[in-house]
Amino acid sequence: MVSTQIDWASDADPALSAQGPVVPSNRIERIDVLRGLALFGVLAINIVFEFRVSIFEQLLPPAGTIHPSMER
Repeated sequence: MVSTQIDWASDADPALSAQGPVVPSNRIERIDVLRGLALFGVLAINIVFEFRVSIFEQLLPPAGTIHPSMER
C-alpha cells in the first residue's frame, strides 16, 4: 500500500518547522510596530464605539458653558 501523506516538515528548514516563540534576532521590528499600531487602533475604536467613552471629553468644557473670554 502506498502512503499518500506528505511529510512537509522533513523537507523544510528545521528552524521553520520548530514551533514556539521566534528568537528576537529573527523578528522583523517594523512588523511588530505595525502590529502594535493596529492593536492601538482597535483599542481606540472599541473605547469610542463599544464603551461610549469620548477620549477627548476630559479636554472639553462641560456642556452649556462658554469660556469667559467668549461672553459678551
